Parts: sequence; structure tokens; C-alpha cells
Amino acid sequence: MEKCFAVFPHHGKDVSTAWKTALAAAFLAAAPAFAGWVEQTPDGTVLNLTLFNLPDSSRTDPSTRAELAVQRDFLAAAPGLLRARQAADPARYGDIDLSALSLRLHRFSGIQVEGVESTLLAIAGNVAPDVLYVNFRQSDTYISQGFLHPMDLAEDGYFSALSPEEVARRIHPKIEPVIRRPGPDGQTHVWAMPGGPPLGRVVLYRRDLFDAAGIPPPTPDWTWADFYGACRKLADPANGVYALGLSRGKDESFLWLPFLWGAGGDALAFDESEHRWRAVFDSPAAAEALDFYIRLTTEPWTDASGRPRRGYAIKDTAQSNLKWRRGQLGMMFSYIDEKLFANLNPDITGMAPLPIGPATRGTEINSRMMGLFAGTTNPLVRDAAWEYIRFQNSPEAAAVRVKHLVEGGFGRFLPPDLLRAHGYGSIAATIPAEWRDGLAIALADGRPEPYGRNANVIYDILTTPIRRAEELALSGKLSADPAQRRAQLLELLVDARKKADADMLGIVPPRELAKRRAAAAALLL
Repeated sequence: MEKCFAVFPHHGKDVSTAWKTALAAAFLAAAPAFAGWVEQTPDGTVLNLTLFNLPDSSRTDPSTRAELAVQRDFLAAAPGLLRARQAADPARYGDIDLSALSLRLHRFSGIQVEGVESTLLAIAGNVAPDVLYVNFRQSDTYISQGFLHPMDLAEDGYFSALSPEEVARRIHPKIEPVIRRPGPDGQTHVWAMPGGPPLGRVVLYRRDLFDAAGIPPPTPDWTWADFYGACRKLADPANGVYALGLSRGKDESFLWLPFLWGAGGDALAFDESEHRWRAVFDSPAAAEALDFYIRLTTEPWTDASGRPRRGYAIKDTAQSNLKWRRGQLGMMFSYIDEKLFANLNPDITGMAPLPIGPATRGTEINSRMMGLFAGTTNPLVRDAAWEYIRFQNSPEAAAVRVKHLVEGGFGRFLPPDLLRAHGYGSIAATIPAEWRDGLAIALADGRPEPYGRNANVIYDILTTPIRRAEELALSGKLSADPAQRRAQLLELLVDARKKADADMLGIVPPRELAKRRAAAAALLL
């Protein structure tokens, strides 16, 4: 996700402000080129398409080789696809001659400003890539501000040209509410498309460390109690071994969210009666989830040498990754897809679903989604951008990926149905049960990450009570009495919910609103 803001049609919403103008000026001063253009050369018409990212041609792992092959196949197919569109509507591209058309793909690059996403800077300067990366949390902002071109307009023949079977193949039912919803004018449209199969979150674990600690491999029905017990047995900080890899920083709550779901809570919920999103993480279930998480990170214990310790996790991303590679980290959370397999050794790495909590299994379903930048108004460039998005999750692209991953030795970790569909039934029969079932369980039990209004800041807000709870625990100020402890944690969550209501969702209590209006009026006197 690296795109951004403003001088283009916003489908009925005016988002021009002084600060956005300033951002645009800053970006234009440093931007290397505008996105998406057509040029005439002695050899014919060249269409230049700018994308949020491209595979690194210097890498040689099977996953990257597969993606590079998909790009080559798209470049070979795209001219014919666009000529077919021209034949169906000769006036669509004017008098451009596509008989000798070729395409060039460019990776978007933009300036970096601390605290501002580079994509938003690019949108501010109207130089965003033609194909935007759209994550769930950003999606509402992109839609409501008019950054995305609707994909289902009949006159375009994009999404509307897909058969119901093709739509069902591409869009998981749990992802559909994220991509199909009202825009700034109140009209419901499809705003983005998955770039591949859905992603599920799982637990990766080191078989060797589990064996050394005498812990049986996790089963699909393991619970929070099993997970906690494994953490206690795995942690051996005196020898540099930690049970779980977590992270600090403003997005730490991304790792806590599955525990919130597992306890029966949620972060955001859409209020149908008021037709708006509400923060709902100030619940007893959320307090239970926070209590469990804080035990994992701060619980006092004594190691074999008599040295006092706190918690069983390491909360440093760089150190976690290093310790994972060195075999000094028992478990970590990860999305499961073909890119994962390129970076681990399946002989020593196991996979398990996230553990079942007091209410349910808390886990996530996600997708790498792509959208059409609304500032791309050249119909030829925009059609090419759509064809790129469509091709990435097409049966043709899937066949290329499966072939390369099978040839690279990763076939036994692909979904069995996918293998059988492409003629690799014999490999499908050899897939280990934990790899075979991991994604299926994650998708069946998963929820989309928050995607409501201004959800891009939800992790920042949710991380505050985690940090404050950890400070209380480490300073000895968090009660040992379970009821009092939960009450303290709930108070932290209520404070964070109030902040989410006011700063993220624009819901301000009448008394607070009156105070703000009085203060504003005083400034004008």
C-alpha cells in the first residue's frame, strides 16, 4: 500500500484542502513522472502502466519466479485484450492505432514523509499509480474520498463482464462486504478486487523447539490454555529462546486482535439503526482478551537458574525475525500463502490454526486487493489497468503459479483443490494434514480485519490500552485480584473507545460537543 490524493474527479465529494494542496506541491517537486501514459514510437504504440509494486527480477525463489512469469504472460496477452475492446467500441480510444501495441510496466516510487503514507502523497499530487494497493483498513478512506474508480460501471465492461461463476471464484463471501459498498454519493459499487486467493492467519511453530520442550504438536482444537502452556515451556531466555514473537509500536494491536475475537469481542461494528460504525472494544470480553495478552508479555516467573523473568515473548520485530531464523523462537503469527513457503523450511516448521478462545477461534481473513486510481482518466490506460487486475487472479495466472511452485518443490503446500485442478492430483495426496487444513480452518473461522470508517488508525488506538496495561503490570500497579484486574483493564479500554468515537468515528457526546463549541466560539471573540 503506497498510494495517495487530489486533483481528479471525486465522484461527488470535494476533498480539496489547504494541507492537501501543500502535500501535492511537495510531491510534485520530487515526483519522477506521472503515472500511466501512451507514447508513439517508430515501432508502434507503447502503453506505460504504473503499478503499486512489481516482483523483484533479481530474486530466484519459486514464488518470485512464478510472479515474473505471470507478468510476462500478461504483457503478451494485453495487446490482444485491448484490441478486442477497441473492436467492440471503435470510438473508445479515438484514433489511436493499436495494431502494433506493446506495454511496459513501471513500479511506482514516491517520496517518503514521516507520518504520511506515500500513496496518499501521490494521490495528493495526482501522480498515483494506475493500479492501487487497497488494504482493508484504508479501503473506506479510499472509497469515501473518491480515490477509486468504480469497477462495475456497465459502460466500462469490467466487473460487469464477469460471469457469476467467475465472481464467486474470485471473491470470498467474507471479503465481499469490504469491496462492495456505498460510495460518497450513496451508490453501491465494487471498488477493488482481490489480486489472488484469500489469506488466512495461522501460527507457525518450530518442531525442534516443541520436541525439545516435550510439547506435542498443536492440533486444530488447541485452546488458549494449550497456547499459554506451550509458551511457559518454550521460554528459555537464558539461552536466547523465546516462546512467541510479537512487536512494539503503534500497530501492536494487530497481533492482539485475534485474541479479542477469540474472547467474543470485536473492534468495530456497523450500527444498522444509525447507519454508522461504532467502536465496541470496551467490553468484558475485550478485557479478558487484554488480560490474557498481558500475561503472555509481562507475567512474572523464575527461570531454572533462579533469575526473575517477565513474560514469554520477545517484542522486537527485527530480533523476532533473527531468532526465528536461528531457531530461537518457538512460535510466530503469519499469513499463509505461497510467498510464505519460499521463506521457511517445512521440515522444521509446523503450522497450526490460531488457538480457540473462551468464545470462539479468533483469526483473520484478508486479501491483497487492487483498485483503479480515479485520477487515471485515459480510457486506454484504465482499461489496461483493469486487465492487469483481472489477469492477476485469473485461471491462466493460477496455472502459471502452480507450475512454478510445483517445479520449485512447494507443490505439497498448495491447496489440494488447486493442485487437482491443474493436473497435480498425485501431489495433492501427499500434503501434510496441518498444511492442508491450516488455510481452510483460518478462512472458515476468520473475520475481515477492520474496514470501517477511518479504520486505518484503529490499530494505533487499540495499541494504547495494551501499552498502558503493560506499564501497569510491569510497575506492579495491576491488581492480582482477577475481578479488580479486569476492571482496571476495562477502564483502559473505555478510554480508548472514547478516543476512537471522537477522533476516528466523529461521535462526540453532547456535553463534550458543547464544550468544544464554547471553546471555538471563545477563540472567535
